Amino acid sequence: MLNTILTNSLFSPHDPLMLFYIGCTEGLMVVWSFNKLLTRNSRSWHPYFCYMLVYISATIFDAYNNFKVYFVMIICYLLIMGIAFIFYDDPEEIRLLIPFVFIAINYASTIVAAIIVWAAASWAVPDFPPNLRMGYASQTLLCILFFLSVNGISLLKRTGWDKSPIQKLLLFVLCPLVLLVLVLSVYYTPDYPLTLQNYTAHKLMIAACLYLIAIILFTTSNRAAKMHEAILRSASLEQLIAVQQAYYLSLQEHQQKLRHLSHDIKNHNRAIHGLISLGKYDEALAYSESLVQNAETLTPVTECRNVLIGAMLNDRLGAIKNEGVRISLCVMVPEQLNIKDPDMCILLGNLFDNSVEACRADKLNSNRFIDIDIRLKGPMLYIKVKNSFSGNINFSNNTYITTKPDAIFHGIGLHNVKQVVAKYSGRTIIEHKDNVFSVTVILFHPAEPE
Repeated sequence: MLNTILTNSLFSPHDPLMLFYIGCTEGLMVVWSFNKLLTRNSRSWHPYFCYMLVYISATIFDAYNNFKVYFVMIICYLLIMGIAFIFYDDPEEIRLLIPFVFIAINYASTIVAAIIVWAAASWAVPDFPPNLRMGYASQTLLCILFFLSVNGISLLKRTGWDKSPIQKLLLFVLCPLVLLVLVLSVYYTPDYPLTLQNYTAHKLMIAACLYLIAIILFTTSNRAAKMHEAILRSASLEQLIAVQQAYYLSLQEHQQKLRHLSHDIKNHNRAIHGLISLGKYDEALAYSESLVQNAETLTPVTECRNVLIGAMLNDRLGAIKNEGVRISLCVMVPEQLNIKDPDMCILLGNLFDNSVEACRADKLNSNRFIDIDIRLKGPMLYIKVKNSFSGNINFSNNTYITTKPDAIFHGIGLHNVKQVVAKYSGRTIIEHKDNVFSVTVILFHPAEPE
């Protein structure tokens, strides 16, 4: 009975329901695995849905015409590569490797599923499905094997699978060695007599090669992601050190000026007293006003209990304030925050820099402003940066694109902000209306330092 059911489900080249089932399951595997292994960007789901319809249509067309495996692989690879680069936001190296991982796991699972169903149905060499044509049973089994495989490598990633020397030995020595042996075995297998055992072993070795390739490529992509994060961390640490250095130099200069002012205060008082005693009230007023202006130059943009936030506010906003931009601040945070300084530096540095650049690009506006609100509300850190801008903005598919000419090297500020926000389980709200641009960031503030 089982043999008859499986045999009838193996070959149905023009069954519309079978073709629709293949297309939907293949599309589901792409969406599920990419959302698990990559980071979705902010592009709307409408073009994503349309693109997936194209991919599903292509898989149905391939299944209907029973194209060669190599041709199908090329078409599918090109389509999913487009999905990775258009709708996901990871570094280029990762978006190049993950489609290969998908293809390798997909075809490995396809071969294993075909072998299992073929063995249960007939177990005869000539009956093995040509071009790996799928039926209801084999396609369902393919999906199960695919989901288990992707979950497996994702689980290994979360457990830190490449940290210990033994794990590194297994991944970077044993896996390539086994892969080489399998490839050589597959190469020499056709010279053996065409028996059931040899044919099965040949197919299983191909599947094992594909699984090993997927593991090696995924490990490579995982290390590329860590390297990209390390580079970002290094840049943020350099920025943090520069901010702190500028802050302490400014503080030192500020204290030195205060000492000079304190030293001269008696002389200033005597001078004002002398002018008043001589009845030169206008001269005394002018003299006192000059002292007030001089004292105001010693006052920083803000006095903040949190040294890092205060340093970044004074460093980023001090110069723009002297250029006639109105600065409005509301900072209510404790002396210590349980958010790492490099993360805070990335977050505030990019937000402040973007607002300053927007104001400087809008020089014709006499009402330029920057409003900053930073406060801790329970377990959430609330940050809002609002500023005037010229109205020149490139906004497409819910994505803000830099207006600078060298877009390759710019436009990553908001992306870096979103990465930090995601790390602290927060959310980002970006709005623009009537020449006012605002970014609101809400971060989970952990009870203990991260």
